[in-house]
Amino acid sequence: MTNRPAATYGVWTALAIGCIVFMIVEPTGILRGIARREAFFHSRPSSYWRNVFREEAKNGGLSDVTTNEFTDSPYGVSVLKECYLDSDPSVRENAILLLWRKTYGSGIEEFLATALQDEHEAVQLAAAQRLQSMDKRARGLAYAKLASLASSTNDDIALEAIRSMWWVDKEAALKVKPWYKFESARWQVSAKLPVKPEESYLDRESRIGVIKMHAYFTPDTQPLAFGVVVYEIPPDAEQLASVERRYKLMAELSVKQFKEKGSTDVHVSQHPIDISGHGGVAIEADDGEKWRLSERMLILGPRGYLFLVAQSNEFPLADQELEYFFDSCDVTYDANKWSPGDESHEKISEQKVNEN
Repeated sequence: MTNRPAATYGVWTALAIGCIVFMIVEPTGILRGIARREAFFHSRPSSYWRNVFREEAKNGGLSDVTTNEFTDSPYGVSVLKECYLDSDPSVRENAILLLWRKTYGSGIEEFLATALQDEHEAVQLAAAQRLQSMDKRARGLAYAKLASLASSTNDDIALEAIRSMWWVDKEAALKVKPWYKFESARWQVSAKLPVKPEESYLDRESRIGVIKMHAYFTPDTQPLAFGVVVYEIPPDAEQLASVERRYKLMAELSVKQFKEKGSTDVHVSQHPIDISGHGGVAIEADDGEKWRLSERMLILGPRGYLFLVAQSNEFPLADQELEYFFDSCDVTYDANKWSPGDESHEKISEQKVNEN
């Protein structure tokens, strides 16, 4: 009889320890969230959503599932505000990115204005882009920050800032930071790009043999990439394939690359255009959901020239930005100056985009 209180004490102690362990390992963190008085959204505390944002940032960005959870729902604002207090900048950035989808309530503008002073540029950029969709005062704050970020040493940040400025003031955006003029004496081609391109060399199998591709792409960060590609058509195939067939083959290669981005059902249309005084084609490929590919293609002798922009349908480019890029594309083809086989690096010089 005298041992019963001790046994009861032991049972309660074990239960208490069990509860503590469960609170630690329980994956949704509900009990911990209640204990810490955290905000909840869809029956999950802010600590749970912080971990979700952190893991998805490691995988390239917010998933469609998470985005849809928060879309057009005002009830997640408190959780997003708490997530912004996280020490991880990727968590703070994702919290800000989801706020723009909310029904803006009292205090949201001030909260985003505070985020403009975050120590990380990616978070500042996200806050500025969200403020852009609000009232005149908020847009003024956003534009000032975007103008500052457009001069960032991080090319990806600078490009996104300039893109956002395009929607408000094209001329001002053009003057903020020079684009880069890509010039290739070897390929006799030039174009203006928002950031410096990276070189790559690829061989692609086709019905007329191996086609060598010399590509110059801007860093492929979602949601877009610019590129200049030169195709070398096999010498024997040049005599066998008609120009029309070669255009078709090049289009097939482009669509293949497009599908490698995850598109399954790609719709393609094309129409004749003029490039540097030569007849070419414009190709628009769209998977109807996520991606759009805009290309200008020209075949001259043994070479094919391709200028392209891949972009997200969710965040499309301004029409004038597409037009500016394609208007800058130039080909000065001279068969006597062609030097096949030399993979030397090309000249890339900086030039202001508003120069004529």
